[in-house]
Amino acid sequence: MSPSLSLALIGIVLQTAFIQCDRSRRYGLAAVLKGLASLAFALLGLWGALKGGQAGGASVASSLVCLGLACGAVGDVLHALRFVQPVKRVATHLFMSGAVSFFLGHVAYLGALVPPCPMPGIPLLLAAVAVAVVFAVLGPRIRLRGTRRASGVAYLGAVVCVASFAIVGFLSQPSPSRLAFALGGMLFAVSDTLLAINSFGGGSTTGRRVVSLSTYYVAQLLIAGSLWL
Repeated sequence: MSPSLSLALIGIVLQTAFIQCDRSRRYGLAAVLKGLASLAFALLGLWGALKGGQAGGASVASSLVCLGLACGAVGDVLHALRFVQPVKRVATHLFMSGAVSFFLGHVAYLGALVPPCPMPGIPLLLAAVAVAVVFAVLGPRIRLRGTRRASGVAYLGAVVCVASFAIVGFLSQPSPSRLAFALGGMLFAVSDTLLAINSFGGGSTTGRRVVSLSTYYVAQLLIAGSLWL
């Protein structure tokens, strides 16, 4: 079995175990498992970047993707810790710090996606329309106001921009690597939309959380896997 497939499978097993612990409210063990699962996709991306650049080292784009994956792993740990009893009193700060880490990860992804895009205006327009539609549909349900609402719009804008640039990049120059990144970007947007509904929509459900966590992890695996294709 190849190293990339082994890492991906290990990560899937760890993420599945994390979701089971999360559902049974064993949050301490869940945080450890989530951190290990996130480490798996970060290592998958790093190994792929190094393998792909063996002749002259990892490229700037692949290094930025690895940075995005690392920021995602940090955000994962921060979000998982907010349920652990000893630090639950600062849950809001952990959630916001995790969101900042994820936002920085998306900025890194954009650093890899924007320069090679032949027509950057198109994905920017698509992202603006998508964000407007999402907030028109979900806005009344989201209990965020003022600065926090503006921050939510900025964060969602970054997530949707990554998906838009990845899709346009694939359509302009189709390749397995670009397809993996495009699918990962779309799943990331789906995951975060579900997370926003669950966290700020006035009604959290276990099923929605499981789908959000699952699509998120598949998204990060696809993005990391794009460095191997």
